[in-house]
Amino acid sequence: MPEIEEVTLVVGSGDRVFSRGVSDAEETSTGGWWSMSSPIPGAVILSSIEIYHRVWVVLTRTESGQYQLFRTVDLQNYELVHTHDAEIYQIHFLDDGQAIFAAEDGIYATIDAGWHWSRVGVNHLNGVKKISTVRMSEVWWRLFTYAADKRVYRCDIELQPFSRSLGWEETFGASGICDYPYSTMAAKSQPSGSPLGWEESFGASGFDDYPVKLLSIPVDWESIFNASSYRDKWYPAIACNPLAIFVGCGSELWRSTDCGDSWHRIAVVNGAIKELIVSDQSSHAELMMVVETSNGLSTILRSVDLGDSFTTEATRIEPVVSVQSVIPTCTSDLETSYVVLGQRTESDVPQYKIIEGGV
Repeated sequence: MPEIEEVTLVVGSGDRVFSRGVSDAEETSTGGWWSMSSPIPGAVILSSIEIYHRVWVVLTRTESGQYQLFRTVDLQNYELVHTHDAEIYQIHFLDDGQAIFAAEDGIYATIDAGWHWSRVGVNHLNGVKKISTVRMSEVWWRLFTYAADKRVYRCDIELQPFSRSLGWEETFGASGICDYPYSTMAAKSQPSGSPLGWEESFGASGFDDYPVKLLSIPVDWESIFNASSYRDKWYPAIACNPLAIFVGCGSELWRSTDCGDSWHRIAVVNGAIKELIVSDQSSHAELMMVVETSNGLSTILRSVDLGDSFTTEATRIEPVVSVQSVIPTCTSDLETSYVVLGQRTESDVPQYKIIEGGV
């Protein structure tokens, strides 16, 4: 029987990526049992996602202000796959091999595990600060964005990989095809037969050599939440899963359970809601909330009942919080773990705290 694979937790800090297995993860400093990558020269790591099994994409910002995406399969060696002059606000996991990021100049997506990125053909929305998604069908996604005007917008996009068994026109039709850089495979003879599965596609033959296009029907963004009248401290905090959408409006937490058609205020906190974190891969009624208080500390709260109640998990200075949900090999159970990085006091070294999901 194959050995059950351990869940690996990954977080970026400074110019390095730290990783470790969850099963032996007690609270510890930045040293200890964490594996530390080589530095990415001249860059500060902003975030990372596991875009496919044991394949990570890391978002960085260079000293000159450029934004770069690196790809790694071992958390030690990094390959630059995308450079962006406009600010990238966030990179967001969709599904195996698929991700999306919000940038100052639009929304971009990949459907080949991070090798190539292309602008999604939706009408441009200025000032997107945060993005979250809900899967509506096999190829359709509903996007929710929190913009600089303190409004939440939504639209639907369709992302569909190229089918080897069909021609371009049959696969995509006559309209709605985003511009996409062709790869070296275009000059080679392509195999016949039905589309390959993920494992075969990402094998040694090199999925990056295979041309992929993004299909998206341009639509207008619809404003579904308006916090523009809020005058106190505000952060673009938004998160969602198939159960609900959560939006922070200063000290107020709002929730919608009907994809943004109606909203209810479910909590008022002592401070400003800085970040909301849910697992992109889980339908569990679990939510993490980072609240910035007036004394410079941030309180990390967790709910396991869709935001109806919260318990305090940690208090840190300028914490970094991330979540990872995976189904370990040879199992059928989804495992969710959160990691919190930050100092307890100004004189302390940064510490990691592992919070395992579930009640």
